[in-house]
Amino acid sequence: MRMDAKSVYEAHKAKSLLVNLRSTEQLTELEAISSESSALEAVVRSYITKYQNENVVRDDLFPLVDALMENGTRRIKTELDKRRKQLQTSPPRTLLTLTCPSCGCLFENPVTLACGHTVCLDCLRRESNRIINGNSAGRKVISCCLCDGHHDSDERFSVNLVLSNIITKLFPKKGKQLELKNLGKKHLLYHSSKEAVDYFSFVLNISPNDYDCHCLRSDAYSQLNLHYLALRDASNACKLRPDLPDAFHKKAKIFSHIKRYDDAITEYLRCAVLDPTDCRRDEFIDSLFQLITTPEVTKLEKQIVARKLANICVGEERFNDEEISTGIEVTVCLLDDKYDRDEKNFEHSGETGKIDIDELKCDACSCLLFRPVTTKCGHTFCQECLKESLEYGSKCPSCDKTLNDSDERKRNFTVMLDQLIKVEFKRQYLEREKQIQEKMETWKRMGVDQRVEIPILVASIPISCQRVQLTIQDPSTRVVIRRCVEWGSRMFGICAPNEDTEKGFADFGTLVEIQATEKFSNGNLAVRAIPRRKFIVLSCGSIDGFVVAKVEWREDAKIDDGNTIVQLKWCNAASHVMLKKWVSTLPLEERRCVENTLGPLPPCESYMLLAPNGPSWLWWAMAALPLEPQEKLRIMITPSVIERLQSIQKFLRLLLKLSKHTKKRSNLIE
Repeated sequence: MRMDAKSVYEAHKAKSLLVNLRSTEQLTELEAISSESSALEAVVRSYITKYQNENVVRDDLFPLVDALMENGTRRIKTELDKRRKQLQTSPPRTLLTLTCPSCGCLFENPVTLACGHTVCLDCLRRESNRIINGNSAGRKVISCCLCDGHHDSDERFSVNLVLSNIITKLFPKKGKQLELKNLGKKHLLYHSSKEAVDYFSFVLNISPNDYDCHCLRSDAYSQLNLHYLALRDASNACKLRPDLPDAFHKKAKIFSHIKRYDDAITEYLRCAVLDPTDCRRDEFIDSLFQLITTPEVTKLEKQIVARKLANICVGEERFNDEEISTGIEVTVCLLDDKYDRDEKNFEHSGETGKIDIDELKCDACSCLLFRPVTTKCGHTFCQECLKESLEYGSKCPSCDKTLNDSDERKRNFTVMLDQLIKVEFKRQYLEREKQIQEKMETWKRMGVDQRVEIPILVASIPISCQRVQLTIQDPSTRVVIRRCVEWGSRMFGICAPNEDTEKGFADFGTLVEIQATEKFSNGNLAVRAIPRRKFIVLSCGSIDGFVVAKVEWREDAKIDDGNTIVQLKWCNAASHVMLKKWVSTLPLEERRCVENTLGPLPPCESYMLLAPNGPSWLWWAMAALPLEPQEKLRIMITPSVIERLQSIQKFLRLLLKLSKHTKKRSNLIE
């Protein structure tokens, strides 16, 4: 069928308006809102005008639906961001630590996310289709209502056992409410709607902000054909959770049933934007198609629909108090007073009591929880206790369930429990905090203050001016290294092993400073460090099971005599020449191996003779020469540079003599 000139004009006008609609971002904010609203309303009216006297093809509505959902997504995302900021900046209340920030009710099966915030398990499951950057993500995610952190919806969440036990003890009637709600669900499932309404009404009388009960009672009223009562509960649920699509979907179905198509289509749009799946989008298209093709809907009503759709997408505030046409007053639970209602109910319930401090103790250290972290399996430990436990194995200390080491280390402390401890056990918390701070202060002074003991690692003693590379396999040593990095001065001591002593290591060592660490998948820790100073061990002990020692810094003896300085320069030059000669006698492959490991031989550096560690070539020689570990240790602890040079010179003479003898023997054989 050929289109007449008017139809062609209307089609061209609709497409032009869609193009203009997307170009309004260049205007100022106020101009853009006014322009977008008018343009979008004109688009809808243009489509209605075009198709009201023709056979409508459903696919022709796709450009209009795309424009509505695109603008609606931006508008509703802005609205939800405002709501989230209100939740984040809301003043603290007495029972805030025991109420879900998502639904505002007392926790039901509290689950703690990796970001540290806690929500009800049912609230968490309803978050799987949140809007991210105005579009549906490639995979479903769960978004925290407080910090907007994203979590994989496929992750299996466990109930926070500490919080759950506290709530069960303080509010035993809460268990009764859950039982009644479950009974109501069973009656609703078997279409015993009147009994279901009674159960849900009893729960809502105690907890008026229960989102689930409002939705469930709405379904029960719908089964009884009490559509306006069902609409009241669905509207209350929408007020409580404007970020969830379920209640809006219920409203849309009720409006469609009572033939209020203009209201139904707006709710379908909101639902499609919040849950941008093909199913919801198709429902919105079908409702729009039905509106355009239904002869009972007048032209004026269709124009009103155009205005409503434009207001949803780019208008001012979406939610205002509604009145149902039958005159039944809508009970609206506003965000501003929902906490006050719960507190009032809790105060008069006669259930509140004291929390036992034993319920807030760490299972690992048996002390009051400090910066509590809840694992994926639902158990809670001090943050430091959990990190220390993970060094010994990726299993929960309580239930032995396997944990992901990397994920658990990234978990933030549980905010709810931390607030609860600070309020209920302020004195004990301050004492615990003081103990932790004193311990951290001690670690910060290690290697800086000689009066503070330093942790000791037994290994091959590092040579001064030589970088240290260690691979740590022992779990307790990994804990020491981590504390040095996170708490302390990044310094620890290394002493050579010595089985002849009771402590198992030598009395001389080197203080090193950690430059970088790297954790391998097998749990081993690679450490890169540089030597800082030498020390003598005075006494040893232990802190938290780690070996520590009281040390005294060891410095080279100062040289002030002029004759000694001249002798030192001569000895330095002669020793350096002997070292170069010995290196030249090495086989080519052996020489390359030494240079690849230690670098090229440093220059003589006579100006470094009076430096704290002497010339760098001397320590290069200590690492390159085939000396016994005990002999190296003896040379290192020598406090005189000239004595150190003489010892190296003596050993070089022996090596050169041996090399010369070997060469003569080779010539004789040839």
